[in-house]
Amino acid sequence: MIINWVIGGAIFAYAAWQLVKFINKSRQGKCASCAAGKKCPTKTC
Repeated sequence: MIINWVIGGAIFAYAAWQLVKFINKSRQGKCASCAAGKKCPTKTC
């Protein structure tokens, strides 16, 4: 029974962490959060 709580808690914590990462990147804007950074081949930013 306890292992179910641990696994459920781990899944919930991971989902919350991913949601926070997504929100923080979306606040930075399109080009600021891009993984390519300043080496982006497009000139849209």
